Amino acid sequence: MVCGGRLCRDSAFSRGISLLLTTKAAVSARFFFLGAVGGGIPLIFKEAGIRRFGSKDAIFVGIGILSALLLTLIPTGLFAPGESGSLSSVLLQAVGGVIIAVALVLPGISASQMLYMLGIYESTLQAVSHLDIMALIPLGIGGLAGTFVSAKVLEGLLEKHTRPTFLIILGFMFASLPELFPGIPTGMELVYSLAALAAGFFLLFKIGKVS
Repeated sequence: MVCGGRLCRDSAFSRGISLLLTTKAAVSARFFFLGAVGGGIPLIFKEAGIRRFGSKDAIFVGIGILSALLLTLIPTGLFAPGESGSLSSVLLQAVGGVIIAVALVLPGISASQMLYMLGIYESTLQAVSHLDIMALIPLGIGGLAGTFVSAKVLEGLLEKHTRPTFLIILGFMFASLPELFPGIPTGMELVYSLAALAAGFFLLFKIGKVS
């Protein structure tokens, strides 16, 4: 029950971001995404019931940061859809689907964000645009299984360990931001990017207040 509404919200948000990132406004879209992640942070604090931040809280945030950093050590494209055709590659792609599913369930993290962290955003988008269903099947199966399992696990963790769980998610969000940063734009692109950053922040902040 905790994840249901957020699952739908994050999924819809991911699809919108995916569309934006295929246009010439990719840099501005990434800044919008950065703002959206920032706009979700107050919701995490609210849900976790955090009013004062202690040293023990920092430990859980550190665990989240470490988890995200470990993901960045995974070789780029390891879970890319359509790579090879062996059983081992198919199983790896299914594992990638499970990891992506975790992003769909976790509040404040989207599937697009996780695809970037795993280094398979472009290959997955290409498979989708070419309707290469066979290449996407392992990812899809892993995603379906991962969504069901992750939702159950997260619901249990949030019921029994609400504050630590949200703090770990917060740390994961912080550590994943560098993967989204496209660099500092110049000229009018900088203006558009800053506007997109603000729009992303206030949109997700507003959604968080409504939800």
